Amino acid sequence: MPKSGWSDKFNAMMANYATDMDYRSLKLLMSAGDLAHCELVPVPLSKGWIIQIQRKSGQLVTMQTRRGQDKVYGSLTTAAQWARDIGFKRFSVYMPENLREMKIQKSEDF
Repeated sequence: MPKSGWSDKFNAMMANYATDMDYRSLKLLMSAGDLAHCELVPVPLSKGWIIQIQRKSGQLVTMQTRRGQDKVYGSLTTAAQWARDIGFKRFSVYMPENLREMKIQKSEDF
């Protein structure tokens, strides 16, 4: 079971998102030089990872599916491949202390 503070921190972080974007929009912003930083973040009690991107304006965005939901990747490797495909040569991985307690499923669990 996750520590009680983790869910609150995650929800607060998610509330800061001003916009969610699809892959094509993020590729266009990258080619325009508008994306500053990328971080791979585990999703508590879920199947994996999201890609959190900070624009040069400071606005935080996440990649969305075609249905308008946050894109959740089944493994860290897959999330890293997508971040690279968007155009990031470097990105960071957020690893909370209680990652094992978050019950993130591995890709072989699907």
